[in-house]
Amino acid sequence: MKKEVEPMNIVFSSDDKYAKLLGVAICSIFENKKYDYDICIYVLDRGICRRNKNRLGILEKKYNLKIKYIKIDTSIFKDFRICKHFTQAAYYRIIIPKIFPNLKKILYFDCDLVILDDLYELYITDIDNYVFAAVEDGYLSKSRNKELCIPKGEKYFNTGVLLTNISKCIEINATETIINFINENPEKLKYVDQDAINATMWGKFLSLDNKYNYTSWYKKSQYLEIPTNLIDIKILHYLGRKPWNYFDNDILIQKYFLYLNKTPWKNYKYINFYREKNRLLFINLVSYFKRIFSLILPRKIFEKIVKIKRKSGIKFYKA
Repeated sequence: MKKEVEPMNIVFSSDDKYAKLLGVAICSIFENKKYDYDICIYVLDRGICRRNKNRLGILEKKYNLKIKYIKIDTSIFKDFRICKHFTQAAYYRIIIPKIFPNLKKILYFDCDLVILDDLYELYITDIDNYVFAAVEDGYLSKSRNKELCIPKGEKYFNTGVLLTNISKCIEINATETIINFINENPEKLKYVDQDAINATMWGKFLSLDNKYNYTSWYKKSQYLEIPTNLIDIKILHYLGRKPWNYFDNDILIQKYFLYLNKTPWKNYKYINFYREKNRLLFINLVSYFKRIFSLILPRKIFEKIVKIKRKSGIKFYKA
């Protein structure tokens, strides 16, 4: 079916650690693309290795697309605060208007999500009078609004899915404003760039339906309406509960592996853990028995066991 629409500009930010997740996200976009329009994929690249770029290249051939890698001058981020699981790459989205000044609109995605429907309806959302369009993070609103001095009644948004009005950003000097806040308030940045964007751009967001950025946190939230079934979810964001870290049969987590198995990373094997205590106990037991076996088994037999384990491809990942 033909949809008359300008080329869709989608931007990701990734380092080598997130390359596999990037591949899964890109795969899910094209597996759910229903209409005939062009998609331009840009990746703000912080050191994706050649091997992973070759894997991403397989997806390029499969879906007849071209991924454009953009090297970032990281000097302006060198003193920015990094905490929890965030990397420096999380800050890259704030300079998107500077990188693409000639584009009208850009859809930014975090890597840890999957697309479950065509993106056309989201992309054509009218944001002429807004800087961004995003989904409210009701779970964090109360605590973050107070800490960031966001006025009462204003919303706090999750920036993992961010529809950006480039011309509006340039008009109000959004990038400079956000960077100034980061430099002047590092102690306030619990959620790094997301906090900075919300602290400086409140009142300039168009609020999207949470089906466009549904996260596992919503199961705990009393503030947002939860879709009644999976069909209502358009974008599934693995915030909090990472499917590669959990031994869980949740249908939302299964969606990640559905698309993983359509990528060049499909043969990766995982032993996943639902609780941190179980993970630590298991790893400690493995270390204990490895030590015992190394002492009681003949060296050649022990080395063969280690070799078999390596060949199996099983990996252990932290939660």
